[in-house]
Formats: sequence, structure tokens, C-alpha cells
Amino acid sequence: MKDFIEPKVSVILPFYNNPKETIRAINSVKDQNYSNLELLIIDDGSDYRDKELDSIAFNDNNTLIIKNKKNMGPGYSRNIGIIHSKGDYIAFLDSDDEWHPNKLKKQIYFMCTNNLEASHTSYERFDKRSQKVKSVFSGKYECKLPWSAFRCTVATPTVILKREIALATRFLEDIRFMEDTIYWLNIASKTNFIGLNINGCRVYVDDDTAAFNKKNLINGMKIIRRNYFSSNFFLWITHFFYCKIRGI
Repeated sequence: MKDFIEPKVSVILPFYNNPKETIRAINSVKDQNYSNLELLIIDDGSDYRDKELDSIAFNDNNTLIIKNKKNMGPGYSRNIGIIHSKGDYIAFLDSDDEWHPNKLKKQIYFMCTNNLEASHTSYERFDKRSQKVKSVFSGKYECKLPWSAFRCTVATPTVILKREIALATRFLEDIRFMEDTIYWLNIASKTNFIGLNINGCRVYVDDDTAAFNKKNLINGMKIIRRNYFSSNFFLWITHFFYCKIRGI
């Protein structure tokens, strides 16, 4: 890794009405021991702004804030970020999460040395209510169909993609739940989506987190069945009863 030439990475970071948490996420990007990056911050129609956040972009030529005219949702915002990106790779970060300092360097090196178009890492999950931290070893596993359509543990801030495959795949813009999971499954249908078992980031969760919302999970699983299993009755019915057993 000593003589590793860093390819350019575009970091896509949408936010909506949570500038303080967004600044924490931005600082985790700035603290990376990786220099060849650009940061695209997508303001998804926030009702208010923070002077500190604006000054970050003003004082850094490698940071750009793009403002949506109205709140369009995370899928639309990430698609806009990808379109405006200039990097060789696309990395995703949610505004209420944060990366660990070595995340980019280790993951990009892993992708380059293994000629990968898509990768994700393990992470730690911080429960805001209980203040407890739990390690999630999702990086031990490849995101692969059809298995990941049943249980996908890939977290958005762990993912890095080659720009070409990110541009060829779009986040769904008409839903605001599980749009990331459906996007990962689309990526997995096109290329090897390999895991790296390092703790790449901290993901903050609470009762409002989409992944823990039962109604959102039910609707998301219906979309997954429609998109991936409509032509395979065995997988469709297996997925349907799997969700019933899990209570979703």
C-alpha cells in the first residue's frame, strides 16, 4: 500500500434538515487518510441551513453543495450526486453516519488490487436510544442474488462502486424506504459485490430508521419480489413465506 496511487473518489452525501449531524459526517470524510477525493453534499430541500456547513464548501475547492429545489428523497439526491461526480469511484455516506479514518484507503486498495467494481465493508451500529454499539460483520459475505434479496445487510455508508456501474444503475426515486437495498440488489445482478471484513464506519439508528420500520420493510419486500422473482414462482413463494415467518 506504500506505493499505492490513489484513484479519485467522489463521496455522495445527501442531507435534509440535520446540519449538525451532517457536519459530523463531513468531518469524518475530511479526516480520511486519503487525499484524492471530492465531496458532493446534496441539500435535499432543507428548510434551514447552517453557516458552518456553508463555510465548509466555500473554503474547500474539493467540496460542492448541490441544493434540490424541494425535498425529493434520498434516491433522487444520490442520483444527482452520481451524475455530477468526477471520480473514478463513487462512495456513499448518509448524513447521520460517519466513517472511520482508514475506511477509504483500505477499501479502495482492496478494490484496485482485486479489480472489483463493487464492494462493501462491515460496520458498527450505534443505537441512539440505548447508547449501545453492536458490530455487524456484513463484510464477511458477498452481496449476491438471490440470497441477498431475502436478507441484505449491506449498509449504505459501507459501499464503494466504480463510477461506470454506478452511472448505469439508478436509485428508485418514487420510494423513500429500502431504495438503497434495491439498488444494491441491482448492482449485485450486474457484477460481483464483494465484502471486506473491516469496521469501516459507524451507523446511527433509532426508532425512525427505515430498516426498522415494519411498514417500510413489507412494502420494500413486495418491490423486491416484483422486480426479481416475478418470473420464478418457486423463489417468489419462498420469499413470500420467508417474509411472513419474519413478520414482514
